[in-house]
Amino acid sequence: MPDMSSTKNVLITGGTGSVGKALVEAFSSSRYQVTFTYVTNEKSAKQLEVDFGAKSIRLDLAASTTLPKGDIDILVNNVGINNSDAETHLVTDK
Repeated sequence: MPDMSSTKNVLITGGTGSVGKALVEAFSSSRYQVTFTYVTNEKSAKQLEVDFGAKSIRLDLAASTTLPKGDIDILVNNVGINNSDAETHLVTDK
């Protein structure tokens, strides 16, 4: 068991996607205290809590920019906003 007084706290946004899950696993395996956010995939969030001892927070960063209070030593911004209704502009050689 690591000395908790020297353990770093990491917050991973978008923790339930494929990259997010890998980040949760990697930081947890390296003895960080991991907290991650998710929006809709509660089942996956709960499984990550069980598998890695991480803490999940349901938080939609597209709707709110307020992060949870507490000590954050490392922030991994792993979320993106996909607006599939937006027009796509292609650059061509013409």
